Amino acid sequence: MFYFSEIENKEVIQNSDKFFGKVKDLVFVNDVVPSISKILVTRKKGDVLVPIESVAKTNSRIYISKPPENIVISDNELFIKGNLLDKQVIDLVGNKVVRVNDVAVHEKPHLYIAGIDISFLGILRRIGLADNFCRFFHRLKLDYHEKLLSWADIQNLEIQSGKIKLKQREEKLSKIHPEDLADYLEMTRIKNVVAFLGQMNPEMAAEVFHRLNVSYQTAVFERFDNQKAAEIINTKVLNQEINKLSKTVNKPKENHPWRQYKTRNRPLPVNCS
Repeated sequence: MFYFSEIENKEVIQNSDKFFGKVKDLVFVNDVVPSISKILVTRKKGDVLVPIESVAKTNSRIYISKPPENIVISDNELFIKGNLLDKQVIDLVGNKVVRVNDVAVHEKPHLYIAGIDISFLGILRRIGLADNFCRFFHRLKLDYHEKLLSWADIQNLEIQSGKIKLKQREEKLSKIHPEDLADYLEMTRIKNVVAFLGQMNPEMAAEVFHRLNVSYQTAVFERFDNQKAAEIINTKVLNQEINKLSKTVNKPKENHPWRQYKTRNRPLPVNCS
């Protein structure tokens, strides 16, 4: 196993002796088993994609055969550095939102992402200070290790391209504090927030929804279908929130961006998309 930080900026050598460029990023297939499919190599003339099949061996350098030309990224492929590193993910084991500080890659039976390192050591590894840090702790007779999360134990909204699969993991997600989920969602795209809340049960979705800022609430409800909007608004938590607003704010409750969905004698709007 190795970390992305250990391979980034490594020299790439073509045909045993010709300098080709340096590793800029790794491409992986966004699947249950995220296999490494390509290497993005930076060159003076620009970046070049090299299929993983062209890699002959790796050690202090990466040796490749002559790569095919005009290689492109497929729809189901993403970049480790560009799409995963430094992003925030939901840790379904620890029930919290964490940051990806480094990415672990297994080499056998083929190259694939094994998990993410969320420890401070992951940051130090990327800036070349991990060894010094570990030696310092060793002198103090203290032990400090990376903290790895398996790929199966995380859920990343941004890399899912809006297609979020949460039904089997909803029970675990319900253990994460709604405020943490709301903070996380406010850093993602609106379409991902809609997809995320749309697949939760109404009570849980309402707990998270009413902790979003008003601009997010408005944008989300503009994209909800009528049924989902009504389900969330008619939950106990939002009924309580509406009552609080009516007592503390000198405005009609209809002024709230989602109050319109609660009015019993008014038909739901035709278009919420």
